[in-house]
Amino acid sequence: MLCLKKNRDIQGIMEKFLKRDLATNKSVICLTAYKAYVLFVNLLQKSLSVEEILYIFSKDKVINKKFSKDTVRITINTLREVGCEISKPTPSTNNKYILISHPFGIKFSKAQMKVFEEIMNNLLMNNNWRFIFQIS
Repeated sequence: MLCLKKNRDIQGIMEKFLKRDLATNKSVICLTAYKAYVLFVNLLQKSLSVEEILYIFSKDKVINKKFSKDTVRITINTLREVGCEISKPTPSTNNKYILISHPFGIKFSKAQMKVFEEIMNNLLMNNNWRFIFQIS
């Protein structure tokens, strides 16, 4: 019964949320978590320097903002806190962060990650929050 009430509460919140435009929705998204997600997805594909990460953040449709190098370090440490093993950038790694391992169990190929990225971008571009809510 509690679960049913919780689902109705969430659905009510989402209904209000869906009536807003993307600019308003951005303010509701936890930017710290989203930055960690974006960074994780990109580190799965390749190693990245601080500058490359800052560029990715600035070009992301949701983040769309410039950050400092400290923000990158904080985001890297957030991923480390959840169990990701990420090497420090050194001259031997061309000053890039490398995702060595993560605790999320499922391993996706680069092609599969590209498909997930395209799906996410499509959902964000179409502001399809109702669908996102339904699949979660």
